[in-house]
Amino acid sequence: MNLEPVKYPSALTPLVITYYDDYPPGARSGSWSVDETRCNRSYTLKLKAFAGSKYAGPVQVIGALPVRIGDTYQFPLATGVPYENDTGSFVQSISAVNASEDGLQWDVTIEYGPYDVAHQLGTSDISQGIIDPTDRAPEVYYDKAKYKRTKPEDESVNLNEEGQNTGGKPYINTVGDPLLDPPDTEETRPTLKFIRNEATYNDSYAAQYKDTVNSDEFLGYPPNTVKCADISAERIYDADWGYFFRVTYDFEFRDDDDGNGYSKLILNAGYRQLVNGTGEPVNVTDANGNTVTDAVPLQENGSYSPSADPYFLTFQEFAQLTFADLNIPDDLLTTSE
Repeated sequence: MNLEPVKYPSALTPLVITYYDDYPPGARSGSWSVDETRCNRSYTLKLKAFAGSKYAGPVQVIGALPVRIGDTYQFPLATGVPYENDTGSFVQSISAVNASEDGLQWDVTIEYGPYDVAHQLGTSDISQGIIDPTDRAPEVYYDKAKYKRTKPEDESVNLNEEGQNTGGKPYINTVGDPLLDPPDTEETRPTLKFIRNEATYNDSYAAQYKDTVNSDEFLGYPPNTVKCADISAERIYDADWGYFFRVTYDFEFRDDDDGNGYSKLILNAGYRQLVNGTGEPVNVTDANGNTVTDAVPLQENGSYSPSADPYFLTFQEFAQLTFADLNIPDDLLTTSE
């Protein structure tokens, strides 16, 4: 759903306006100045405007100009082929002053500066003298945050005979039983805050995404590696457009080397086993034939073998949804503009 303007300037009876470049002294000026970050280039041009009726007002004089807010600098404007331009300086303001007793002549002043109106605010409705707030460039904040996580194994390097790392050491004790209280580890993950203006906001729809992960590739990340931590909104009023919403999306990323993402790995352990992986579960007994009182690691087929490598079960930690439906730009993390 798009916003529709509720207030805007209008020419109720369109009139013919003619424009000419103004060449007298003082009609053109410019400056280049440096601040702490860049060189800012500003210009001022003046035009003469002639209306076919004394009832022409500034709405018509400005609205019929051959230049709009956000256009780049060039001179001359109204007549002939431009002799110069500056693609990094943009129209910031346009003013029109009636300059004759008969009301037909106008002095028009156009101010240029470094603020890129089209990129930052959009110009889809600028010809009407209004700016759609949903065209405003989104705000993007990259950061990192620390999280506690219980892992099935440590970060040690264990090489096999071929020199390949077989993974870390599982959290089991010296007799092969799982630790009663595996240690938490601290993990630093990238985070992203994405803020944009939207015409509507549905809190029930947004709530579906809270604490879910992507089922599709999202911002270049594979499925199950991006978590939507929250979606929130602030209602804002604009005199030209009425109410709209400033919506904030918070994402967390976990694209780990083992490819588990937000899956949870838990040691396959218990008090019962399937002997040779078949039949009904029976109690696990120790070397003396006594039923074990602590859980023991089980193999993938459910059997117990003290000498076997531990097997880990994989669980989906968060529900998965299609993040493409959020309409977040695909190039958000790669664009250089």
